[in-house]
Amino acid sequence: DLLTKALENDPPPEVRRYLCHLAREALRNWISKEYSIEKVQKFIGKINNGFSYWFTFVIHPGVEPTNNRAERALRPQVVLRKILGTLRNEKGTSIHERIMTTLATWGQRGLDCLQMLTAKLAS
Repeated sequence: DLLTKALENDPPPEVRRYLCHLAREALRNWISKEYSIEKVQKFIGKINNGFSYWFTFVIHPGVEPTNNRAERALRPQVVLRKILGTLRNEKGTSIHERIMTTLATWGQRGLDCLQMLTAKLAS
C-alpha cells in the first residue's frame, strides 16, 4: 500500500507527520459515514476509541504497525489460564493478565524479568 511504500525509505519526521495526517484523514473519511450494520458500527466505535493510536507507527519508526508480535507472546498465557480454570473471577483474571503482560513486555525488551520484578516489588 502507499503508506507502507512511503515509509520504506525512513522519511524525516516532518514527512512522517504529514503522512500520519493523511492517513488519519483517510480513516476519518471512512468512519464518519453512516453504516446500518451493527457489527460495522461496533467496529467503528473501537476505531474511534483508539483513534489517536492507530498511526503511531508512522510517527515512530521503531513501532510495528500491528500488535501481532505482542498477541503471539501472550497467547501461551491465555491458553494456560484457560487450562487451569482457576481464574474464575474478574479480579483474579485481571491480575493474571497484568502480570503476564508486564513479564512479556520485559522479555521482549530484553530485560531480566526476575530482576525487574524484584526491583518493582522492593519499591
